[in-house]
Amino acid sequence: MKNLLSIIAFVVLYSNLFAGGGGGSMFPIFTGMNATRPSYPCNSGWTSSTACAASCGVPLTTAASACPAGTCTNPGYFSAYYETFVFKNTDLNPQCITINWAAVTNAGCDISFAYVGNGPVLFWTPTAAPCYPAGTMGSYGPACVSTGATYSLEVPGCTDFTVFIGNNNGGRGSFNLRLTKGGGEANVGCSGAECIKTLTIGGTQVPTMTQWGLFLFGLIVLTLGVVAVFNMSRKSSNETAR
Repeated sequence: MKNLLSIIAFVVLYSNLFAGGGGGSMFPIFTGMNATRPSYPCNSGWTSSTACAASCGVPLTTAASACPAGTCTNPGYFSAYYETFVFKNTDLNPQCITINWAAVTNAGCDISFAYVGNGPVLFWTPTAAPCYPAGTMGSYGPACVSTGATYSLEVPGCTDFTVFIGNNNGGRGSFNLRLTKGGGEANVGCSGAECIKTLTIGGTQVPTMTQWGLFLFGLIVLTLGVVAVFNMSRKSSNETAR
């Protein structure tokens, strides 16, 4: 009986992982900005700072601040508590990616923005971002994200982008982060991930060769599992009949 249950569990696991769509999603990613690495599956691309002095926090500015020579040096406001997550648009086409922060606990005033590339954070402003070229940054604007927030960023095909969340005081909230596109799952992965060409027929996305391969492999595993269960069931019935 234990062997039978093990086989059934094996079949269910592999049918969910492979036949159902290639290993599931990395989202939601839970974070509390406490310098503890979240369940972020990428080997690199996550940075954090907590209880940091002004000299080592991420500098943030106001709309009136200047950005001389491409650097931001306003010492008046900084984010001592922050996290950045680097992702990649794995589609060869541009995607309008929606960044969604769903609040788990609400504390303090957290801010968030996203920008194309995976370089160091320059800064954020409530109304503009002169340190970033036009069209390369998105934000929630002049409002706290502490009760949850949604905003979008147009990311070119096969390009890295960074999502930032930070706070300049000790009252940090906790959140679940999701990246979506048009209400569905966005084609994103870790920096360095392989890019794919998404084909559509009549508006319906066509699976890639990799997805077809995983689907067929899942069917093979499912078939083998069913045959094994059937054979064990017959063997058990025969032994009972004796």
